[in-house]
Amino acid sequence: EYRGRLKISDHEIEQNIMNISNNKKNKNKNKPPSDKHGINKTALEINKNVKNALSRLATVVRELDDKNENIIISHWRDIPEDVNSSYKMFQDGAELIKATSTKYTLVGKISMEDGSKLAEDLQKGCELLATGALVLHQPSIGCARSTRSYAKRAACSVVASVSSLIDCFIDESAYAPGTIGAQKTGIVWSACDAVLRIPKGNRAAMRRDLLTWAVECNETMQEFEGLVKQTPSPDAPENETDNTSDDILWDDFCQGAGSGDTYQQQEIPVVEACLGLIRCSRGSINSVLQSCDGAGDCASSIGNIEQAQII
Repeated sequence: EYRGRLKISDHEIEQNIMNISNNKKNKNKNKPPSDKHGINKTALEINKNVKNALSRLATVVRELDDKNENIIISHWRDIPEDVNSSYKMFQDGAELIKATSTKYTLVGKISMEDGSKLAEDLQKGCELLATGALVLHQPSIGCARSTRSYAKRAACSVVASVSSLIDCFIDESAYAPGTIGAQKTGIVWSACDAVLRIPKGNRAAMRRDLLTWAVECNETMQEFEGLVKQTPSPDAPENETDNTSDDILWDDFCQGAGSGDTYQQQEIPVVEACLGLIRCSRGSINSVLQSCDGAGDCASSIGNIEQAQII
């Protein structure tokens, strides 16, 4: 009935079926062969190309000079527009990588061919981070050593973690039993979270470094003082194996003279000297914090931030 209405003969129907079948064969013929995980030459090439691009990018970021002391600081409390734009690149890159890495792992676990299409998005995110770090290292931007160092470390960490994630699909370890893909993705997420927490601007970056050292001083002082309290009093009976010398040299102290768990009475003068050095260090750090704020605020108030080079 339908044939009569459409005026299609049996021969034409058979011919159309053969044409459809041939078209499917030709389409499959041009498509690279793949296994159950969708691993084919094209997908591998895409992942390898992205991995090679990330390796070159990592080299460029590692070679950024974050220790150059000749750069004149251009800002203190207020962050210039160029610097804000760089941090925006960091944020956008980290968010793109976080959103893409999970999809890349889940989709790639099923089919590398489909997952490889997301690899270029991961590369774009890393390029944003590298560009932001590169801008912050330009002398004309005027970022301090601490500011540049935090940016460089954050970018290097993300690029390395993304490269490691892609690598586990190239060597096919992601398809082995276990959670290697999820673990690599978790490392990428942690690196991206660290990017979002980096201090922004010269003042925040330098204060974080100084306060970190101050915390280390406090923790070391507490440890020393706790061990001093456990030291036997001079009237306590001495162990036959104890060092009977009344004096102890600095080298002996550093090499762990005494029991190792507590200080001996003859070590106390060296311990007290160490505590004195730590207290002086902590006090110096506090003075530097106040001096940096004073110099930076003064230079900003007179409109000549270059005078803050004393920082």
